[in-house]
Amino acid sequence: MAIAILDNPNEDGYLSWNGSVYTRSNALEFISYGALCGAMLWTSDHRAYVEWDISSLAGGTLTANPIFKYHGKVVSATDEEINPLLEEAPSGATDANLYGYIATGVAYVNPFNHEVGETKQVDLGAAARADLQAAMDIAQAWFAIGFQSPADEGAAEMTALLSELYSEEAAEPAANPKPTLYVEYTLPAVGLETKSGNIAAKMVEAGLI
Repeated sequence: MAIAILDNPNEDGYLSWNGSVYTRSNALEFISYGALCGAMLWTSDHRAYVEWDISSLAGGTLTANPIFKYHGKVVSATDEEINPLLEEAPSGATDANLYGYIATGVAYVNPFNHEVGETKQVDLGAAARADLQAAMDIAQAWFAIGFQSPADEGAAEMTALLSELYSEEAAEPAANPKPTLYVEYTLPAVGLETKSGNIAAKMVEAGLI
């Protein structure tokens, strides 16, 4: 069995929507999801995402559900969930499309018990395992997940309904860990017949057989 600790995301961030404009934030020390509101006024909704490079996993076979490891910063959202992101790599998607993708499909984790503190983790479940395996089977280079708090979106409350994770850009404090995909899998099987054939061919060339 092999273990992959993918702790260097291609991109992590969040998108906000204020009713007319989508804005991507992918260089801050945190990612957030839920609703930005205050004084009984709604300002914007946030949806977050993390994308990893999984090219090193190509051809392997998962032996367990993937685990998401994180450093929780704030918990104020009330309807947290982790969702699939399958349509295209977030790093290449338009802001409007990515915002929509995060709310598409059946949640991997619902409810997501987002915790504050270092070294937190959550099992992404069987559906995430199936999607990740499918991506590995076709040697897809990326895998991503989204974060949303559907019931909070559009809320006009006295305080913000936002939950936050430290991002890979976090410096003070540094994220412990950075948003991480932890994967247990078996390596691709080596074709023994092909190996034997190659050895035989070399022996013929050398005049040994």
